[in-house]
Amino acid sequence: MREFGTILDLVKRHRVAFLIGPIFVLLTNGLRIVAPELVQFAIDFIGAEGEEPSLAGRAVLGMADTFGITHESATIITLTAATILVAALCQGVFQFFMRYVMIGASRRVEFDLRQRVFDHLQTLPPSAFESMRIGDVMTRSTSDIESIRMCVGPAIMYLTNTLTILPLCLVMMFLKNPTLALFAMIPLALLTLAIRLIMPRMYKHSREVQEQMSAISTHAQENFSGVRVVKAFHREQYEIDGFRKLNGEYVRANLRLAWSRGLVNGVINVCAGAGVALVLWLGGRDIVRGDFTLGKFIAFNQYQLMLLWPMIAMGWVLSLLQRGVASMERINEILAIEPAIRNESSASSEPIRGAIEFRGFSFSYGETPLLQNIDLSIPAGHTVAIVGRTGSGKSTLVSVLPRLLEVPRHRVFIDGREIHDIPLEQLRSSIGMVPQDTFLFSDTVRNNIAFGRPDATDDEVREAARIAGIDDAIDELPNGYEQMIGERGVNLSGGQKQRLAIARAIVKDPAILILDDCLSAVDTETEERILAGLRPKMRGRTCVVVAHRVSTIKDADRIVVIDEGTIVEEGSHDELVAANGIYAEIERRQKLEDELERFG
Repeated sequence: MREFGTILDLVKRHRVAFLIGPIFVLLTNGLRIVAPELVQFAIDFIGAEGEEPSLAGRAVLGMADTFGITHESATIITLTAATILVAALCQGVFQFFMRYVMIGASRRVEFDLRQRVFDHLQTLPPSAFESMRIGDVMTRSTSDIESIRMCVGPAIMYLTNTLTILPLCLVMMFLKNPTLALFAMIPLALLTLAIRLIMPRMYKHSREVQEQMSAISTHAQENFSGVRVVKAFHREQYEIDGFRKLNGEYVRANLRLAWSRGLVNGVINVCAGAGVALVLWLGGRDIVRGDFTLGKFIAFNQYQLMLLWPMIAMGWVLSLLQRGVASMERINEILAIEPAIRNESSASSEPIRGAIEFRGFSFSYGETPLLQNIDLSIPAGHTVAIVGRTGSGKSTLVSVLPRLLEVPRHRVFIDGREIHDIPLEQLRSSIGMVPQDTFLFSDTVRNNIAFGRPDATDDEVREAARIAGIDDAIDELPNGYEQMIGERGVNLSGGQKQRLAIARAIVKDPAILILDDCLSAVDTETEERILAGLRPKMRGRTCVVVAHRVSTIKDADRIVVIDEGTIVEEGSHDELVAANGIYAEIERRQKLEDELERFG
């Protein structure tokens, strides 16, 4: 199966377990065939059939001679029963290690594969997730990987068991009665043909089930994340109906899969029953004619019955294999996504000071150009503000610096070094960024602030919270800095989330600080308090501030105005107001809005 090419290297890591496991399977099944031979010997010995004892029977008689035991029927039967018991105990021990080794190995493969998928997802840029459904990614990272584990664990174990017990039993059956064994194989041949015809349908239905589960997970995830929007627009019933439709299709997909499984199991049971009836009819006639001893017939029948469970289990195994193939195909689709942003340099270099330069930089999303011929130089330690109308490309420009977006070579430089030549780890660890879309994790307040620097002390965390103007709000929480935050900070206001994000960037103590419109959700008074605390921290480090409010950026060393993807104005606050251009228009409009708000 070519879909499992990805997992072969993971299996190789645990090759010892996957090699030892089949040995225990072989030992287990080797002991299983001992019991029928001993039963045959005991029955024929009691009936004095005059048959030459089987190998197992000769072993029992040899033990009797070794211990000086007479060949009386009762004594030999007792010794035979004891031998069967010992063989069963040994078989149980080997079966335990068979399961422990092979199932344990599948769990380790599951761990490695899940880690590999997560690691790969971490290498993808944020833009890659814009085309993914998060619920679908979650299903592939959990349910699909579990299906693969079942495939390389229980499915392979039972398949190996079938492939070992089948030839062993068939050999013993042919040794006892070749003609009867040939007739007993007819149902097996028919079963193989039927399964071959049903397997493609089972694969198709398994794939449908997994994809429908992804659709359900996506629908639920979006509703839980957007629960406030759903309630605000009174769309609860619409979403309930949508979920009911998806849930119903999931049930129907599972029923189609159950139909395929049931068909396989039904065919297996019919073939198994036909085989037993055929052997009983033909074997019984041979016994009546004296061509077959009762002991041989019972042993033959036991071997045939041993084949029934592997035949029945084969339907389940095939279902697991088909689900595993479908799931591996879905996992491969994720692993096949090439990271658009690669770490092109692993060599350590001198610490970043923070000088930034854009040289003829242009950027576009698809066919639409967003930024064109941007030439901008920011000396280390300076604060530069970027303003402009909505959609002018301000956030895109600052997202380039930590390489959240990939850019052409020889267009962006930091400290005179081409940005691609700086290791990603060093580049991103030297930048503290507060994005427009604030994200908080379902963790404590403290851990959210110290996210970029887990080794930060409590005093450093508290100081960062004070500078960000969030310390008073944290102290009012029931558990203070140990208070758990709801998913995405749902139990905090927009302004509180922004201030926590600012504190997170401050505690990182970066060489370059990027504030992307991070004060939009706070009032003017709070903004002034935050800026007063930030100014000492902004000295001596490069700061790039994207803002809509003029009050946020008027103290910057330089202000850059972007309009329709190009820099149209550049200078200090006073210079740009005097120039009476776009910046001056923005400033006048905001003053008017403030006046209206004050008197409104």
